[in-house]
Amino acid sequence: MNDADLVGKWSDARIYPGSMEATDLVFLANGQGWSVWSNALSSEQVLFQWSTRAQRLVISGRRYARIDHDAKCRVVVDEQPWHEEIDTGYRIGPGRNAAGGAETVLAVDERISFADRFALERHELWTEDDPAGWTLR
Repeated sequence: MNDADLVGKWSDARIYPGSMEATDLVFLANGQGWSVWSNALSSEQVLFQWSTRAQRLVISGRRYARIDHDAKCRVVVDEQPWHEEIDTGYRIGPGRNAAGGAETVLAVDERISFADRFALERHELWTEDDPAGWTLR
């Protein structure tokens, strides 16, 4: 069974504004999802399956892509299978961003990509949330 409260887009950019890089997590209701680590010139995306049980979040990596981008386009420059599993405790609750504003925060015990705290950006997903174009195109 999956925790429906996880479904949506989460980002550490809302927690640490002004950082030169960001990590986003996307959870779909069907148990698929992905992480996206990005900076101004490129991003890395890992497609995964996810599930929850007893306040544990289990993420099983399936596929990896590196994407180069600029203002006009995104190009997948590397794609390969990805085999990594993360089994971590998690909590969703009220929190604060760097400016002191209220946020709904996902905190994980083990870092996912490069972050361990993410703010809920929105529950609905947009095509641009999927840079590699694996599921939302």
